Amino acid sequence: MSAAKTVRLSDFASEIGYEIVRDASFRHVAKIATRLDGMVVPLTDAAFANALGQSDRFAAVITSKAFADLVPPNLGLALSDTPGEAHAALHGRICAIPGLLWESFDTEIGPGCSIAETAIVPPRDVRIGAGCVIAHGAVIHPRSIIGDKVGIRERCVVGSAAYEIVRIGGRQILRPQAGGVQLGDGVELLPGVSISRTAFGGFTSIGDATVIDHNAVVSHDTEVGQNTRIGGQGWIGGRVSIGNDVVIGPQATIANGLTLGDGCYVSLGSVVTQDVPSGQRVSGNFAIAHDRFIEALREKR
Repeated sequence: MSAAKTVRLSDFASEIGYEIVRDASFRHVAKIATRLDGMVVPLTDAAFANALGQSDRFAAVITSKAFADLVPPNLGLALSDTPGEAHAALHGRICAIPGLLWESFDTEIGPGCSIAETAIVPPRDVRIGAGCVIAHGAVIHPRSIIGDKVGIRERCVVGSAAYEIVRIGGRQILRPQAGGVQLGDGVELLPGVSISRTAFGGFTSIGDATVIDHNAVVSHDTEVGQNTRIGGQGWIGGRVSIGNDVVIGPQATIANGLTLGDGCYVSLGSVVTQDVPSGQRVSGNFAIAHDRFIEALREKR
Protein backbone atom coordinates (compact mmCIF):
# COMPACT_ATOMS: atom_id res chain seq x y z
CA MET A 1 0.00 0.00 0.00
CA SER A 2 0.94 3.65 -0.28
CA ALA A 3 3.71 4.38 2.21
CA ALA A 4 5.32 7.77 1.50
CA LYS A 5 7.94 7.53 4.23
CA THR A 6 9.97 10.62 5.08
CA VAL A 7 13.49 11.26 3.74
CA ARG A 8 15.65 14.41 3.57
CA LEU A 9 16.93 16.56 0.74
CA SER A 10 20.48 16.09 2.00
CA ASP A 11 20.19 12.30 1.65
CA PHE A 12 20.50 12.67 -2.13
CA ALA A 13 22.46 15.91 -2.60
CA SER A 14 25.78 14.41 -3.66
CA GLU A 15 24.14 11.78 -5.85
CA ILE A 16 21.80 14.18 -7.70
CA GLY A 17 24.22 17.10 -7.65
CA TYR A 18 22.23 19.94 -6.13
CA GLU A 19 23.41 22.35 -3.43
CA ILE A 20 21.58 22.38 -0.10
CA VAL A 21 20.74 25.86 1.20
CA ARG A 22 18.08 24.74 3.72
CA ASP A 23 17.64 21.04 4.41
CA ALA A 24 14.15 19.60 4.86
CA SER A 25 12.27 16.35 5.19
CA PHE A 26 9.85 15.37 2.44
CA ARG A 27 7.53 12.56 1.36
CA HIS A 28 6.97 13.12 -2.35
CA VAL A 29 8.73 14.67 -5.33
CA ALA A 30 5.95 16.31 -7.33
CA LYS A 31 4.72 19.38 -9.22
CA ILE A 32 3.34 22.55 -7.63
CA ALA A 33 -0.20 21.64 -8.77
CA THR A 34 -0.06 18.10 -7.36
CA ARG A 35 -2.42 17.32 -4.44
CA LEU A 36 -0.01 15.56 -2.07
CA ASP A 37 1.51 16.49 1.26
CA GLY A 38 5.20 16.97 2.03
CA MET A 39 6.23 17.74 -1.54
CA VAL A 40 9.54 18.76 -3.08
CA VAL A 41 8.66 20.83 -6.15
CA PRO A 42 10.65 22.54 -8.91
CA LEU A 43 10.57 26.28 -9.52
CA THR A 44 11.66 27.06 -13.07
CA ASP A 45 9.37 30.03 -13.74
CA ALA A 46 8.93 33.03 -11.43
CA ALA A 47 5.24 33.13 -12.34
CA PHE A 48 4.62 30.12 -10.10
CA ALA A 49 6.47 31.44 -7.04
CA ASN A 50 3.39 32.94 -5.37
CA ALA A 51 1.77 29.49 -5.14
CA LEU A 52 4.54 28.33 -2.79
CA GLY A 53 3.20 30.47 0.04
CA GLN A 54 -0.44 29.53 -0.48
CA SER A 55 -0.43 25.92 0.72
CA ASP A 56 1.07 23.84 3.50
CA ARG A 57 1.61 20.92 1.11
CA PHE A 58 5.12 22.06 0.19
CA ALA A 59 8.20 20.90 2.07
CA ALA A 60 11.04 22.09 -0.18
CA VAL A 61 11.89 23.62 -3.55
CA ILE A 62 14.57 22.86 -6.12
CA THR A 63 15.37 25.95 -8.17
CA SER A 64 18.17 28.03 -9.69
CA LYS A 65 20.07 30.85 -7.98
CA ALA A 66 18.05 33.34 -10.03
CA PHE A 67 14.81 32.32 -8.25
CA ALA A 68 16.19 31.38 -4.83
CA ASP A 69 14.96 34.60 -3.16
CA LEU A 70 11.40 33.81 -4.27
CA VAL A 71 11.22 30.67 -2.11
CA PRO A 72 9.54 31.22 1.28
CA PRO A 73 12.03 30.90 4.16
CA ASN A 74 10.02 28.15 5.88
CA LEU A 75 10.65 25.77 2.96
CA GLY A 76 13.71 23.66 2.28
CA LEU A 77 15.81 24.90 -0.61
CA ALA A 78 18.17 23.19 -3.03
CA LEU A 79 19.94 24.91 -5.93
CA SER A 80 20.77 23.52 -9.34
CA ASP A 81 21.72 25.01 -12.69
CA THR A 82 19.09 22.65 -14.20
CA PRO A 83 16.39 22.42 -11.52
CA GLY A 84 13.88 20.60 -13.71
CA GLU A 85 16.36 17.84 -14.46
CA ALA A 86 17.53 17.64 -10.83
CA HIS A 87 13.92 17.37 -9.69
CA ALA A 88 13.26 14.57 -12.21
CA ALA A 89 16.40 12.73 -11.12
CA LEU A 90 15.35 12.96 -7.46
CA HIS A 91 11.92 11.58 -8.30
CA GLY A 92 13.44 8.69 -10.20
CA ARG A 93 15.78 7.96 -7.33
CA ILE A 94 13.11 7.74 -4.64
CA CYS A 95 10.87 5.65 -6.91
CA ALA A 96 13.67 3.07 -7.04
CA ILE A 97 13.92 2.64 -3.26
CA PRO A 98 11.87 -0.41 -2.20
CA GLY A 99 9.24 0.32 0.42
CA LEU A 100 9.69 4.09 0.40
CA LEU A 101 6.59 5.10 -1.58
CA TRP A 102 4.81 1.73 -1.65
CA GLU A 103 4.79 -1.32 0.62
CA SER A 104 4.40 -4.35 -1.63
CA PHE A 105 1.96 -7.18 -0.85
CA ASP A 106 0.64 -10.36 -2.43
CA THR A 107 -2.41 -9.77 -4.62
CA GLU A 108 -5.70 -10.29 -2.75
CA ILE A 109 -8.93 -11.33 -4.47
CA GLY A 110 -12.18 -11.28 -2.50
CA PRO A 111 -14.86 -13.97 -2.54
CA GLY A 112 -17.39 -14.32 -5.32
CA CYS A 113 -15.32 -12.66 -8.04
CA SER A 114 -15.63 -13.59 -11.71
CA ILE A 115 -12.31 -13.06 -13.50
CA ALA A 116 -12.02 -14.06 -17.16
CA GLU A 117 -9.12 -16.29 -18.17
CA THR A 118 -7.86 -13.66 -20.58
CA ALA A 119 -7.89 -10.87 -17.99
CA ILE A 120 -4.48 -9.88 -16.60
CA VAL A 121 -4.17 -9.55 -12.83
CA PRO A 122 -0.57 -9.46 -11.53
CA PRO A 123 0.46 -11.63 -8.57
CA ARG A 124 1.45 -8.65 -6.41
CA ASP A 125 0.13 -5.23 -5.42
CA VAL A 126 -3.51 -5.57 -6.45
CA ARG A 127 -6.46 -5.77 -4.07
CA ILE A 128 -9.85 -6.80 -5.47
CA GLY A 129 -12.95 -6.73 -3.27
CA ALA A 130 -15.81 -9.20 -3.11
CA GLY A 131 -18.18 -9.89 -5.99
CA CYS A 132 -16.22 -8.13 -8.74
CA VAL A 133 -16.46 -8.93 -12.45
CA ILE A 134 -13.31 -8.59 -14.55
CA ALA A 135 -14.03 -9.39 -18.18
CA HIS A 136 -12.01 -10.68 -21.13
CA GLY A 137 -8.97 -8.63 -22.10
CA ALA A 138 -9.07 -6.35 -19.06
CA VAL A 139 -5.67 -5.38 -17.64
CA ILE A 140 -5.18 -4.53 -13.98
CA HIS A 141 -1.78 -3.02 -13.24
CA PRO A 142 0.02 -3.18 -9.89
CA ARG A 143 -0.92 -0.58 -7.26
CA SER A 144 -4.62 -0.94 -8.02
CA ILE A 145 -7.10 -1.07 -5.11
CA ILE A 146 -10.58 -2.17 -6.19
CA GLY A 147 -13.69 -2.11 -3.99
CA ASP A 148 -16.60 -4.54 -3.76
CA LYS A 149 -18.98 -5.35 -6.64
CA VAL A 150 -16.93 -3.49 -9.24
CA GLY A 151 -17.42 -4.25 -12.94
CA ILE A 152 -14.34 -3.93 -15.16
CA ARG A 153 -15.48 -4.85 -18.64
CA GLU A 154 -13.70 -5.96 -21.80
CA ARG A 155 -10.41 -4.26 -22.73
CA CYS A 156 -10.39 -1.89 -19.77
CA VAL A 157 -7.00 -0.82 -18.42
CA VAL A 158 -6.74 0.10 -14.74
CA GLY A 159 -3.45 1.73 -13.78
CA SER A 160 -2.17 2.56 -17.25
CA ALA A 161 0.95 4.72 -17.60
CA ALA A 162 0.52 8.40 -16.80
CA TYR A 163 1.20 10.88 -19.60
CA GLU A 164 3.75 12.70 -17.46
CA ILE A 165 6.71 13.96 -19.52
CA VAL A 166 9.97 15.59 -18.49
CA ARG A 167 12.57 16.99 -20.85
CA ILE A 168 16.10 15.72 -20.14
CA GLY A 169 18.98 16.83 -22.33
CA GLY A 170 16.54 17.97 -25.00
CA ARG A 171 14.70 14.63 -25.08
CA GLN A 172 11.18 13.89 -23.88
CA ILE A 173 11.24 11.20 -21.20
CA LEU A 174 8.31 9.46 -19.52
CA ARG A 175 8.73 9.84 -15.76
CA PRO A 176 8.69 6.76 -13.53
CA GLN A 177 5.32 6.70 -11.78
CA ALA A 178 4.88 6.28 -8.08
CA GLY A 179 1.14 5.97 -7.49
CA GLY A 180 -1.84 3.83 -8.35
CA VAL A 181 -5.59 3.70 -8.92
CA GLN A 182 -8.41 3.25 -6.40
CA LEU A 183 -11.93 2.24 -7.44
CA GLY A 184 -14.78 2.55 -4.92
CA ASP A 185 -17.57 0.05 -4.33
CA GLY A 186 -19.99 -0.50 -7.18
CA VAL A 187 -17.94 1.30 -9.84
CA GLU A 188 -18.69 0.22 -13.41
CA LEU A 189 -16.13 0.59 -16.19
CA LEU A 190 -17.60 -0.26 -19.59
CA PRO A 191 -15.45 -1.72 -22.39
CA GLY A 192 -12.31 0.15 -23.36
CA VAL A 193 -12.09 2.53 -20.40
CA SER A 194 -8.53 3.53 -19.43
CA ILE A 195 -7.62 4.97 -16.03
CA SER A 196 -4.06 6.20 -15.51
CA ARG A 197 -2.16 5.79 -12.26
CA THR A 198 -0.86 8.83 -10.42
CA ALA A 199 2.52 10.22 -11.35
CA PHE A 200 4.00 11.07 -7.96
CA GLY A 201 2.06 9.14 -5.31
CA GLY A 202 -1.39 8.47 -3.91
CA PHE A 203 -4.21 7.32 -6.18
CA THR A 204 -6.24 8.33 -9.18
CA SER A 205 -9.61 7.67 -7.54
CA ILE A 206 -13.12 6.84 -8.73
CA GLY A 207 -15.87 7.16 -6.11
CA ASP A 208 -18.56 4.65 -5.19
CA ALA A 209 -21.22 3.80 -7.78
CA THR A 210 -19.68 5.92 -10.53
CA VAL A 211 -20.16 4.63 -14.09
CA ILE A 212 -17.77 5.35 -16.97
CA ASP A 213 -18.91 4.56 -20.50
CA HIS A 214 -17.07 2.95 -23.42
CA ASN A 215 -13.55 4.11 -24.37
CA ALA A 216 -13.39 7.05 -21.96
CA VAL A 217 -10.01 8.12 -20.55
CA VAL A 218 -9.39 9.30 -16.99
CA SER A 219 -5.90 10.78 -16.70
CA HIS A 220 -3.40 10.69 -13.85
CA ASP A 221 -4.02 12.26 -10.43
CA THR A 222 -7.72 12.83 -11.12
CA GLU A 223 -10.35 12.40 -8.41
CA VAL A 224 -13.93 11.50 -9.37
CA GLY A 225 -16.69 11.56 -6.76
CA GLN A 226 -19.62 9.24 -6.09
CA ASN A 227 -22.60 8.49 -8.35
CA THR A 228 -21.03 10.33 -11.27
CA ARG A 229 -21.46 9.42 -14.95
CA ILE A 230 -18.80 9.93 -17.61
CA GLY A 231 -19.97 9.42 -21.19
CA GLY A 232 -18.36 7.35 -23.91
CA GLN A 233 -15.13 8.56 -25.52
CA GLY A 234 -14.78 11.35 -22.97
CA TRP A 235 -11.32 12.60 -22.04
CA ILE A 236 -10.64 13.76 -18.49
CA GLY A 237 -7.31 15.55 -18.09
CA GLY A 238 -4.76 15.16 -15.32
CA ARG A 239 -5.30 16.51 -11.78
CA VAL A 240 -9.01 17.12 -12.39
CA SER A 241 -11.35 17.11 -9.37
CA ILE A 242 -14.90 15.98 -10.16
CA GLY A 243 -17.60 16.08 -7.48
CA ASN A 244 -20.50 13.80 -6.64
CA ASP A 245 -23.56 13.26 -8.87
CA VAL A 246 -21.89 14.88 -11.89
CA VAL A 247 -22.94 14.04 -15.46
CA ILE A 248 -20.34 14.37 -18.24
CA GLY A 249 -21.76 13.74 -21.70
CA PRO A 250 -20.22 11.62 -24.47
CA GLN A 251 -17.06 12.91 -26.17
CA ALA A 252 -16.62 15.76 -23.69
CA THR A 253 -13.10 17.01 -22.95
CA ILE A 254 -12.09 18.32 -19.52
CA ALA A 255 -8.81 20.27 -19.43
CA ASN A 256 -6.07 19.56 -16.89
CA GLY A 257 -6.37 20.77 -13.32
CA LEU A 258 -10.03 21.85 -13.35
CA THR A 259 -12.64 21.43 -10.62
CA LEU A 260 -16.20 20.34 -11.46
CA GLY A 261 -18.54 20.85 -8.51
CA ASP A 262 -21.22 18.50 -7.20
CA GLY A 263 -24.22 17.97 -9.41
CA CYS A 264 -22.93 19.85 -12.44
CA TYR A 265 -23.74 18.75 -15.99
CA VAL A 266 -21.40 18.84 -18.99
CA SER A 267 -23.27 18.48 -22.29
CA LEU A 268 -22.09 16.04 -24.95
CA GLY A 269 -19.09 17.16 -26.99
CA SER A 270 -18.26 20.08 -24.71
CA VAL A 271 -14.68 21.29 -24.30
CA VAL A 272 -14.34 22.51 -20.71
CA THR A 273 -11.47 24.91 -20.01
CA GLN A 274 -12.70 26.56 -16.78
CA ASP A 275 -13.94 25.32 -13.42
CA VAL A 276 -17.64 24.43 -13.35
CA PRO A 277 -19.57 25.46 -10.19
CA SER A 278 -21.80 22.98 -8.39
CA GLY A 279 -25.16 22.55 -10.08
CA GLN A 280 -24.28 24.40 -13.28
CA ARG A 281 -24.79 23.02 -16.78
CA VAL A 282 -22.22 23.94 -19.44
CA SER A 283 -22.21 23.37 -23.19
CA GLY A 284 -20.14 24.13 -26.26
CA ASN A 285 -16.55 24.54 -27.40
CA PHE A 286 -15.29 26.25 -25.32
CA ALA A 287 -17.98 25.37 -22.81
CA ILE A 288 -20.05 28.17 -21.25
CA ALA A 289 -23.20 28.19 -19.13
CA HIS A 290 -25.86 26.21 -21.02
CA ASP A 291 -28.45 29.01 -21.13
CA ARG A 292 -25.87 31.38 -22.65
CA PHE A 293 -24.95 28.70 -25.20
CA ILE A 294 -28.59 28.24 -26.24
CA GLU A 295 -29.07 32.00 -26.47
CA ALA A 296 -26.03 32.30 -28.73
CA LEU A 297 -27.39 29.55 -30.99
CA ARG A 298 -30.71 31.34 -31.32
CA GLU A 299 -28.97 34.56 -32.25
CA LYS A 300 -27.05 32.82 -35.02
CA ARG A 301 -30.18 31.20 -36.40
